[in-house]
Amino acid sequence: AAPGVVEPTTAGISSDVFDNIRSQSRRLSEIIRAGLPAPELRSAVGGRIARARPEPTIRGRSLAAKKICEWNPCGADEEDCKDCDLKASVVNDFKPETPEGRAGFDILKPVVTCMDITLEDECKMKPSCNWFTDEDPGYCDGDWNSILTAPVPASACTAAEKVDVTMNTIMTREVLACQKFQTESTCNAAKGLTCQWQDDGTCSVGAMKFFMDLVTGSAKGLHTVVALGRQADACATKTTQSTCAAVTECAWNSVTSLCDVADATVKSIAGVETLSGVLSKWNTCQSKSQTDCTGDCKWANGNCELTSKTVSETLVDGMSDGAFKTFIADGTYCTNSRASDGTTSDASLLSCWSNNKYENGTSLPGYCYVTDELKHVVAGKPECFYFPGMTWLAGIFTAPYPGYDKMCPNIMDRFIIKNTECQKASTKAECGTGNYKECKWGEYTDDEGDRCEFNGDYIWKLIVGDVDGDHLISIMSSCGTQSSEAACGGVEKDIDFFGLKYP
Repeated sequence: AAPGVVEPTTAGISSDVFDNIRSQSRRLSEIIRAGLPAPELRSAVGGRIARARPEPTIRGRSLAAKKICEWNPCGADEEDCKDCDLKASVVNDFKPETPEGRAGFDILKPVVTCMDITLEDECKMKPSCNWFTDEDPGYCDGDWNSILTAPVPASACTAAEKVDVTMNTIMTREVLACQKFQTESTCNAAKGLTCQWQDDGTCSVGAMKFFMDLVTGSAKGLHTVVALGRQADACATKTTQSTCAAVTECAWNSVTSLCDVADATVKSIAGVETLSGVLSKWNTCQSKSQTDCTGDCKWANGNCELTSKTVSETLVDGMSDGAFKTFIADGTYCTNSRASDGTTSDASLLSCWSNNKYENGTSLPGYCYVTDELKHVVAGKPECFYFPGMTWLAGIFTAPYPGYDKMCPNIMDRFIIKNTECQKASTKAECGTGNYKECKWGEYTDDEGDRCEFNGDYIWKLIVGDVDGDHLISIMSSCGTQSSEAACGGVEKDIDFFGLKYP
């Protein structure tokens, strides 16, 4: 490694972050599943939601006493577990009172009714279901994680309530999507996902790879400029018209007597975009001779190209100040130096390290290098990567990710918002009261110690809204307080199927 280089490692930059997201999402799934044990009915068809209704027994109303609880003793190693749970079938009968509740139950019911399915093939055909093999025989269960990240219509919240899409947001979706794979082979082969089988026997994201994909993916415009520069470097080595004509990607410029990148090649590298902004400026520079290569252009590697200063300013034009703007603005000088030899060798690393500077010769505030893990990949080859430093890293996960509009928060977003608010309560006495009434005090032995956090019992209010969430929590508590199988099996509720809620 280059002298003085302290390379960030996977553990150093974010393994804890990924572990926290994974454990938090699992915890949320456990909270939801804990309220709905295996249902007593396993015969639903079509949408897997039973819609049968009893005949009226009172004029104008349809009242039916229904046993709503099921005895399901907890295992010795299960925490925060109740022996008496609400039957999943109750969710199928539940009539929400509010529009928010109806939308929430539309998402919830297909997941719950996966538990009705006994056939593996049928289970795998349902997008809301997962087939699990950790028991023999296998069983079908709902994809509870899909509830956490279900998209929310743009009209469902005000502009002030919308939240940024961040790396945390994107990583959470990926983690939850990976968790559905139950074997190492299916996990590592998951199409379109960066899944990797973990040492603890679960499927999650490949932390470092996913981090790098997201960070370098934010600099696609820079990648285009670097790819054009690489091609220009190659064409510039052809100093005669005949040698230039022999290379398909190049074209002889009779005005300057230089071998330039062919127009068709520029369009191929730049994609279907028109040559506007930085690409238009790049094309203008390329057509100039060495004598005319001034202003926004510079002479380098035998051709006229845009200065990195111009590239940097153009790429971040209109971007809000923040971690991504810093990464692209300063990183352009590092990556567009094209100092890498296309490998991650020590020689390439030293070359990148020595190009850790602005064009005026002053040093960049971060680090420029290329390693097997930290690199841009352009046209299949490693290019220098700019690492601004640990302060930058601390903010990159929550910074608005380029290219995304603000969105109405999904359940996972809202949980994180609630949990962040709860953590503002610094004492046990304060937690659970006043502004923190939906919070509870957690006692931990980790480095962070005891803290106030969102009470998982209220997850239902995030799913189906405050009003219907309170109704659902109320009937769940009727079951959860029972301490014997007889008492559990005897809990009944009069359900008004023509009404809007459980009375």
